[in-house]
Amino acid sequence: MSLRANVTGNLAYQGQMKGDYEKAKALYEQALAEGMDKPNLIDAYGVLLMREGQFEKAIEIFGKALKAKPPLTMRYTIRVHRAIANLKLGNIEHAKVALEDIHQRNEMEIIYETLGYLYIITDDEKARTFNEKAINLYPENATILDNIGQYYLEKGHPEIAKEFLLESYEISKTKLDTNYHLALVAKSEGDKIKAVEYLEAAKACPISALNDTKKEDIEALYKELLG
Repeated sequence: MSLRANVTGNLAYQGQMKGDYEKAKALYEQALAEGMDKPNLIDAYGVLLMREGQFEKAIEIFGKALKAKPPLTMRYTIRVHRAIANLKLGNIEHAKVALEDIHQRNEMEIIYETLGYLYIITDDEKARTFNEKAINLYPENATILDNIGQYYLEKGHPEIAKEFLLESYEISKTKLDTNYHLALVAKSEGDKIKAVEYLEAAKACPISALNDTKKEDIEALYKELLG
């Protein structure tokens, strides 16, 4: 254990929380080189790397966090983060096995967010029932509401999706994915003006590599709406 390294790690985390990501990354690397062994700080660095799309390096960092012997609940959280990185890399089955294993061992809100999303994008037969259970357990979780909205959009029921997406929007108006999905709903209703409004809102939202919606998706829908 290095007290100095963990102090540096704490400074990195503070920078991360303030949005100073470049400074945070440099400090995290310094802290790791000095022997930082706080699993929560190592995990936070992995999450920062995922936001920037460095998923392979994030997986390596999450491995270091697990080797730092975190408490059980934190260990589950780190494993979820590693599964998300694998999901983003296209290692779907690997991510699914990990998330389902964690879900069997512990009830976690983040599992309902992540596994619910995975079931949707893979068109798993459990997608509807799992996400309905999730929304009953966590009715004010904007991510879960967006997930089930996305499910009904993909199943061709934008009128049902709209209800859940508007609830998600009321909880958090700055979720890029929700604004984009609401733009798709407005498009299905023939309301181009409203669709463009949601796209403008989506463009103003914070975006990272963890978002389901990409800048290209927004631009493509713009072109489709405005010709």
